Amino acid sequence: MSIESVIGIIAGLIAIGGAVISLYKKLKKRPLTDLMNQLVDKKLSCKQHRTILRKMSIQLGGKIKNEYIHKFVLNDRGKETVFMDICESNEIEPTEEICKKFMNADMKKFRADYNSRRNNATTSVQSEKSPSFPSSLDNEGQTVYMSELLMSRYPETCKNLIKILEKHHINYFFIKGTKDIWCRDYMPVQTESGKLIQFTYNPSYLKGKRSGKSHVLM
Repeated sequence: MSIESVIGIIAGLIAIGGAVISLYKKLKKRPLTDLMNQLVDKKLSCKQHRTILRKMSIQLGGKIKNEYIHKFVLNDRGKETVFMDICESNEIEPTEEICKKFMNADMKKFRADYNSRRNNATTSVQSEKSPSFPSSLDNEGQTVYMSELLMSRYPETCKNLIKILEKHHINYFFIKGTKDIWCRDYMPVQTESGKLIQFTYNPSYLKGKRSGKSHVLM
């Protein structure tokens, strides 16, 4: 066998070995702890964050909803806050196994808080669906209703808003189970006369040049 043939065979084996290694790296699943660290990397773009979430969802059997992935924005949130948001927004129970997969630790306190909120949800769902509204518009009688997602997605903004409300002695209430933070799209507002107005979410950028309409709830 000539030297050229031997060199050719060795070169072929090296190429095959490189391809196998490359394929192995692509097929090998990254641990969820590594993906979680990548997810909270503020240097990455929103598109990269959402790609990471899709990989996480695949490992979890599709438990992370596509709508959640599509709307995900990291902002200034840390790893623990993001993990809480993933669990609560996608109804993923933070079992010991899940906590260790995501956070490499058993987050007992978070799990206890999560279970407590779920147990209380049944008793509070009626009041959340039919909230009571004040009969007058003085500060002591007003109540500002906010989606609970506001705290998990924009914690700093939410805290600042709460400070302002408390400063002016205005009551506030967090609604659980909402799909987004924009309460103005689905909550009625009260006029000075005491009537409740329910706005129809129909912006011009979604449906031609028609603007949103409103109707009075008696």
